[in-house]
Amino acid sequence: MKKLLLVLLLISCTTLAQTFDNIPTGKGYYINKLIVNPSGDDLTNEYIEIRGPKGAIIPSNLYLISIEGDGESGKTNMGKVDEALQLGDGNRTFGTNGIVAVVCNYTDENTNVKTNNPYSTFISTDATVITIELTGNDVTGSSSSNTSTKTPDIGYDGNFLDPSATYMLITSDANPDARNIDTSPQDGIIDATGDHITQNWVLYDSVSYLDDDDFDTVLS
Repeated sequence: MKKLLLVLLLISCTTLAQTFDNIPTGKGYYINKLIVNPSGDDLTNEYIEIRGPKGAIIPSNLYLISIEGDGESGKTNMGKVDEALQLGDGNRTFGTNGIVAVVCNYTDENTNVKTNNPYSTFISTDATVITIELTGNDVTGSSSSNTSTKTPDIGYDGNFLDPSATYMLITSDANPDARNIDTSPQDGIIDATGDHITQNWVLYDSVSYLDDDDFDTVLS
């Protein structure tokens, strides 16, 4: 039975993990925590936490990706990978507790005022933490356009795709950014052919998050 990219949920802001046809699945890597649409500003308040084997090297081809799922009128990019975060660099390891976390700090390039993420005191000292240092013109802007530089550049600018979206933890032979796994028709079903096949994607974990204002179009 084919699986839908977006699981239609009766309660807004509820999430559900699943697997999908047309992408083989693997085990051992998991989405542990994901805050992608926090109340207020996004740029330093989003939080990503991935779990894997304790102390193991993070594969350089392990990506956390977001896939556009909006069914609102006029949207033509459903099924497209909006962001791809490359979690491994060949040397980076999961923490001794099996956790790697991604957080962002932000320095305003006009005032030189730095805003630190609020999670430092909550993350276990046994975890590996990837801290992205962002610069830009407005930390309250909550948009990718408000970010000028990001160090290190793992494909993340502090503003992960808001719902409706599917977030997937995969390995891929090539960077999957901007690939499309639901081309024609855009029906919420992963295609049987495409870049996800040629790039040898393997799916380890996933979660879909549906914005309630997309119900009418998706269901019609």
